[in-house]
Parts: sequence; structure tokens; C-alpha cells
Amino acid sequence: MSIAVGKLIIDLNQVSPYVDSNYPVNRVTEDNDKVPMGVAGTLQLVQNTVLSTQPISSFDWSPDKEGLCVCSSFDQMLRVLIVTRLKQL
Repeated sequence: MSIAVGKLIIDLNQVSPYVDSNYPVNRVTEDNDKVPMGVAGTLQLVQNTVLSTQPISSFDWSPDKEGLCVCSSFDQMLRVLIVTRLKQL
């Protein structure tokens, strides 16, 4: 199971930042039945980091400091993380 948090993908025990490298011109198209459907862009993996031996149970960004976040996991650890170079993504 994966959870998307902004540009981060949290997958059990690792955090993987992605950047949308090929943003589509049209975000909506129609299928054969003329039903609107979304068009996904192309994601590029920037880095893959294993944070814990156990699954991550919660994740949240700081509302005050850009790049500062916190996560907890089933190994009973609380981790404060600093993500740098967000503007370069």
C-alpha cells in the first residue's frame, strides 16, 4: 500500500520523492463512451530512502517550516525529517 503526500510516495517503510517530469497538456480526456477521465503525468523517482524496519503509520508536513516533516512507525519511533532542495524538484 502506498500513500501520496504531496510529491512524496510513502510505501510501508520507505519514503520516495517523485517529480512530475512530463506534465500533460490536457489533464482530462474522454474514453470511448464519452466519459471524462483524468490523464496522469509521468513521474520520475528522485530518491528512495528506507526510514524504518517497520511500516510507517503516520506522516505530516510542518505548516510553518518548508521541508520539515515528522513520521511515526510501528517500531515505536518518532522521526523528524528535513527534506532539502524542494524548490529544485
